[in-house]
Amino acid sequence: MKLIKIKLTLLILSASTLSHSQTFEEAKANFDNKHYLKAKEQFSKILKAKKDPLTNQYYALCQAQVAYTNYQFDESALLFKKCADDPKTDTKLKAFAEKGLSYASVASRQIRGVEKVQIIDSMVVDKQDFLKTYQLSSESGSVMSTDHFFGTSTGNFASVYQNQRKDKIYFAEKSDGNNFQLYTQNRLLDSWSEKTLLPDVINTKANENFPYVLTDGTTLYFASDGEGSIGGYDIFITRFNLTNNSYLAPENVGMPFNSIYNDYMMVIDEQNNIGWFASDRYQPEGKVVIYLFIPNESKQVYENETPDRLIRLAQLRSIKETWKKGANYQSLLDKIRNTDKSEDSQSYTKGAFRLVINDKLIYNNWIDFKNEDAKSAFKEAIQSGNKLLSIKNQLHKLREEYLSSDQTHREEVSNAILTLEKEVEELQTKQADLKLKAINLENQNLR
Repeated sequence: MKLIKIKLTLLILSASTLSHSQTFEEAKANFDNKHYLKAKEQFSKILKAKKDPLTNQYYALCQAQVAYTNYQFDESALLFKKCADDPKTDTKLKAFAEKGLSYASVASRQIRGVEKVQIIDSMVVDKQDFLKTYQLSSESGSVMSTDHFFGTSTGNFASVYQNQRKDKIYFAEKSDGNNFQLYTQNRLLDSWSEKTLLPDVINTKANENFPYVLTDGTTLYFASDGEGSIGGYDIFITRFNLTNNSYLAPENVGMPFNSIYNDYMMVIDEQNNIGWFASDRYQPEGKVVIYLFIPNESKQVYENETPDRLIRLAQLRSIKETWKKGANYQSLLDKIRNTDKSEDSQSYTKGAFRLVINDKLIYNNWIDFKNEDAKSAFKEAIQSGNKLLSIKNQLHKLREEYLSSDQTHREEVSNAILTLEKEVEELQTKQADLKLKAINLENQNLR
């Protein structure tokens, strides 16, 4: 009987140890996958059952990371520092704590100087095609993916900026170390010069990507996930010093442009006085939000705000909170949309449009058509285009509503967005087919 009790006790202890081990591994997996809140709850339960130094270290780092995610940067920095300074901290976790401390320290300074900028619109788009949203005036040059510009199919998430004269480009390319670095090239008579790597003050061992240069030819915006970032890609600015032919030390542009998520591709159209930047904050995989803003002539920061409101402004929880009282941005937004160069979003007024029939012929008026079926097809294409613009306006509003909604309402709004996005895709295909039909019919008539 005594032997049976001993075996039973050993069996219970063995099961308890196995259960503890499984629970720890589950919590660690959540930690490694950046599910810090869930990991924190799991490590807390383990500690209640059994005190363990390693579990306690993981729990403390979860606390620090959750505070960081909630923009409680001072608290986060203290917790990270405590772990980093503790000689008993596991080597791997110490490195994690030191990196977290670096992020939290920079973010703590930035939250005290959130820029007072008017974010006038936002839209959620596919990450793969986000650059199509940037509708610049011709004076501001153009941005596109590196694959599109170079005619490659690397699949790299990187971009090219080309100036107005089309004789200079800045672009990102993977180095031998497999990190993105920034290069520039100049157009020669009938070819491009050899690429030139931008200096070390810009290119680091981290990733540098998404360049854009103002019309002055010296002010460079780019994104980096290296030193000075507060998480993922952050937007930086530098200027070329013509006196000594070197770039100034890059500066982080701060909040609300940068967040604890990935923020990149800042572009400023000086002709229209409008700016864009992209972010994956609060977005599902494969989506990014594009923010449109009015650039400030000089930096202005929020003052005398409550901590909670300052966090909301830094996070851009509601872009309406950034608007000036009584301001109406519709005319500016309409102007930007009219700058749209893409085929699917052209707006045709009655008797005024531009349709390329062939290399020698462009139609600008209904009387130019020689074939009635071609004219009918193009009129239907215009109707599809007008409907397309209407749906896109609805999408703008829904995406803004999505950003300011709670989790429960977001699912409903998300479904509505997906439905409209499908309609947009169908209308774009229909419009393209109708335009092609009109062009082909007209060319047949001209033979």
